[in-house]
Amino acid sequence: MDHKKTIILFLTIVILFSSLLSTSKLTSVTPSTVTPTTLTLTTGQVNGLTKSQIQILTNIQLNIIFSSLTSGYDPSGNPDNSTNQISYLSNSQLSYSLNNISFSQVLGLATNQLTDSSGYLINLSPTQITYLSSQQLIGTGGVLSILTQELVGYLTQTQITSVLSSLPTTQLSYLTQTQVRALTPIQIQALTTGFDSSGNMNGSIKQIQALTWTQIQALTTGYDNTGTADNNIHQIQALTPLQIRSLTPLQIPMLTKLQIPALSSIQIQALTTSQIPLLITPQLQALTTGYDSSGNINSSIQQVQALTTQQIQSLTTSQIQLLTTSQIPWLTKPQIQALTTQQIPALTTQQIQALALIQLAWLTTGYNGMTPNNTIQQIQALTTSQIQALKLIQALTPQQINALTQLQIGSLTSSQYSSISFSLTTTQKGWPHN
Repeated sequence: MDHKKTIILFLTIVILFSSLLSTSKLTSVTPSTVTPTTLTLTTGQVNGLTKSQIQILTNIQLNIIFSSLTSGYDPSGNPDNSTNQISYLSNSQLSYSLNNISFSQVLGLATNQLTDSSGYLINLSPTQITYLSSQQLIGTGGVLSILTQELVGYLTQTQITSVLSSLPTTQLSYLTQTQVRALTPIQIQALTTGFDSSGNMNGSIKQIQALTWTQIQALTTGYDNTGTADNNIHQIQALTPLQIRSLTPLQIPMLTKLQIPALSSIQIQALTTSQIPLLITPQLQALTTGYDSSGNINSSIQQVQALTTQQIQSLTTSQIQLLTTSQIPWLTKPQIQALTTQQIPALTTQQIQALALIQLAWLTTGYNGMTPNNTIQQIQALTTSQIQALKLIQALTPQQINALTQLQIGSLTSSQYSSISFSLTTTQKGWPHN
């Protein structure tokens, strides 16, 4: 019976004491008197606790009143006029109560509370990571640069938007394919190169160069694998010429055969002569001509024709041989005439046969027709129509003339035959001709 009376008396004292602790009187309460009554504080009273009072609360007491601590933000994340009590918590208090922290309370955390004594991020959950504000991420003492690859993957698109221009290269490379695909064209264009338009270093982060293989290939083209328009934005076309020029030797081969055709002519021309030789087989053969196989205009960009003469000359002989017989006929006069003495002999017999008659007239290094740089195999690959299109056939070397086949000799016009007859072999002279 005495035991029951003791409990009743204790509860009565607690209730009476807590009723005296109005919000207006809390400032006069000392830490020693707050501790035993914390369990019965109302929300209003909790909101009136000072920094010194909060910092002496035990973990058990703090756990009970934690949800009532104010952060300076309302439940929707908008700033309100409340005191930021969350910022008063010590690291040990915060560590104990971290599982109970709400969205608005996360926003109240000071940047020095987000790291432990060793400088590592406190144990925030994936959901709590999505609550962090841009100030907490990239403000003074912000924690963005210490986020692990796993944690970066939890950042929302809103968070990425707010920190993108300041995103360190390490953290940028951690963005998932889903996050990369969600970037808008404006955000893509905002990715820094570390250089200004003149190619001088400007002190910005080299974000473009930090994109990984999977991130580069995640950039959307606006089309699916079958070439049908999809709902994705045209991220590839959002890359600026400066960004294109900033792609590294490791990144150039990353562009897919679906992304290459999506590049505009301006972007194609932005590729430097040191980048062009890095294009691999599927990329070169994906360059569009703007025409279909029947010569009709299609919806693709005239990428082949957009290549500058300097870019043409930067193609290796192996790359020259990779140009398809559909691409060859669309090479322009400046491009044809830009072919080097090393590139011309590298043309395959199929490529030679794909040359239009007008292109044969352009293929010159001082002659209006075929050149001494053409191989015997290339000469013999010429069709009868191409042979007849050679205006200065006498420019061929004796070795090239001796390589002409019986069918080719038979297709020569009388004037062509006369101009090279002195170089023909006895066998060739015995073949029928015009």
